[in-house]
Amino acid sequence: MTHRTALIPDTELRFGPETRYVIQSEAGRGGSCIVYEAVYRTNAGDEKTVRIRECHPFDIQLERSGDGRLCCAAADTERFANAKARMYDDFRLCNRLFYEGTSSDSIINTINIHEAN
Repeated sequence: MTHRTALIPDTELRFGPETRYVIQSEAGRGGSCIVYEAVYRTNAGDEKTVRIRECHPFDIQLERSGDGRLCCAAADTERFANAKARMYDDFRLCNRLFYEGTSSDSIINTINIHEAN
């Protein structure tokens, strides 16, 4: 799993004109992702700490360009698309379980999902 290159601290992620996250550090790695500690500023000016999960499977050879984009070989395009689809499915499942109220003490509250680059 060491071939994966994480985003560097102070990398800024923008999703639309008002949604901006700043990477603070790498929090961990799993088989399908790299997790980061990040902060974002609310529209009231408060800074909130969040965790960001980046789809970066260890078994797909991805290259990170100088601007932070992940690029895969043409042969891995479908596998990477499938990995991203599984991440969307996980997001929906966690939200459903959290808001059902039966598992709110063991399921994280996921806020949003973004795709970029």
